[in-house]
Amino acid sequence: AGFYASLDRARRLGRLNCCFVTYEEMVADKHAMVARIADFLELKKTPEECADAVRVIDGNATGTRFNRGIIGRGARTLSAEQMARLRRLVTSYGNVNLKRIGVADSGL
Repeated sequence: AGFYASLDRARRLGRLNCCFVTYEEMVADKHAMVARIADFLELKKTPEECADAVRVIDGNATGTRFNRGIIGRGARTLSAEQMARLRRLVTSYGNVNLKRIGVADSGL
């Protein structure tokens, strides 16, 4: 929680230029997200090159040790008490966007 909160705070304060990508965004449109990341990193990749990279990775599931993520699993698994604890853990970092990691209504 502290690691994520420190990245979010550094981004808000303009000390770190970062590109947050959620799992939901990635699975909704892998090609577009890979293109967005490549643009952020100034890699000068075409949409076709990004799509090809996704096809290569998707075609090698055993070689990539891909985690079988499930959208919303964290929010369904954590209790209200655990989510409240996460919120308390990050309060010293200011108004941290916890929605990105599935903890809605941070109350901060």
